[in-house]
Amino acid sequence: PQPDREKQEWLPPVVLRFPAAQSVEGQGALPTAHHFILAEGTASYVPGFERVVYRGIAPGIDLVVRFDGQWFAYDLHVAPSSDLSGLAFTVEGVDSLEASGANSFAMETPSGRVEQRIGAAWETDADGAALPVESVFRLIDSAGDKVTFGFEAHDRLPSRSLVIDPSLVWSTYVGGTLGEVVEDMAVAPDGSVYLAVKSNSAGPTT
Repeated sequence: PQPDREKQEWLPPVVLRFPAAQSVEGQGALPTAHHFILAEGTASYVPGFERVVYRGIAPGIDLVVRFDGQWFAYDLHVAPSSDLSGLAFTVEGVDSLEASGANSFAMETPSGRVEQRIGAAWETDADGAALPVESVFRLIDSAGDKVTFGFEAHDRLPSRSLVIDPSLVWSTYVGGTLGEVVEDMAVAPDGSVYLAVKSNSAGPTT
């Protein structure tokens, strides 16, 4: 979330919960560690991973969080004979949800627009070949500041494993407790944005 400059308060975050997950594990340890300065203190030497796996977010379904080089992304790994209708994502801190194109939707939040799209979906046959499958979002409920959605894959063969590959696209913020001035900006070939900022804040910015 971005701070509300007029009210001098932080806006509520957008939260995606997986309360049914049986376990969480990091895969592909990275050679770097991360350090954070938080409101309640510091966190040092936090390990990094190429991906994080949430096991059993629904019966027979795992969620793999990763960075694909352009966007923050996650994959749904659906085991054979597992039912997609039992999978429901609840997002908190959302004002509204609307379709924004083929296989994509946008959520309006207090901090701005968050878009989610399905990049691809495929099932694996007996020979290990990946076969494309059409997958779409399914809106389950929208009440208050919560949105619940799932996925559908109508042409899927239940005897095969299935992977659904959505991506999240959003804007972040730059700034600390006081004012910042952007002096220069550059965009790298991979889409990363670099800012040269003059900061008056006591602590580091994002």
